[in-house]
Amino acid sequence: SPPLADASLAMSKPVDVAAAATALPPVLKTPDDDDPELELFDPERHAANLEKTRLAEEADAAALEAERAALEAEAAALEAEAAAAQKLVDEAAAATAAALEADAAAAAKLQEEEAQARDMSNVDSFFAPTPAAASSPPPGKFLEVLCPPGKGPGDVLLVQGPDGLSVSANVPAGVRPGEKFLISLATIAAPPSPP
Repeated sequence: SPPLADASLAMSKPVDVAAAATALPPVLKTPDDDDPELELFDPERHAANLEKTRLAEEADAAALEAERAALEAEAAALEAEAAAAQKLVDEAAAATAAALEADAAAAAKLQEEEAQARDMSNVDSFFAPTPAAASSPPPGKFLEVLCPPGKGPGDVLLVQGPDGLSVSANVPAGVRPGEKFLISLATIAAPPSPP
């Protein structure tokens, strides 16, 4: 039998180097951060990536919460402004309504006073002589006489009538010298004829 050293060589088969190169296990490459195999290949890096992702998500959530709080504050401010504006509108409307009511009350009072004045004027004109009647009696029925100096109430005056005849007239009470008074031509009697 051949020596042992030779026997191992004798048993070996020739090896195809090209085929042997393809049969070797592949060279391991480092997986990317988003590769699911990273957890198996580099657990520490995988844990660090998970922590980084968690912190980023928490930061996003905090930013969203801050934005929500800012929007709520802005909405509350807008509601407060709207309430203040509505209060101003309500106060202005109430003031306008009060002013209109006061104007209406004043107008009604003025109308009432004017109506009362008209009523009083009608009463006064009913009981008092009209200025035309007091100042100008119907023509031919009255005669205006001037009270001469030195004469007064109760004195008898000799007056020339419209027909040229002299008539006597009594000065009425309350008439003073220089004042005018009326005498009725119907009541004037002709003076007695001389004897």
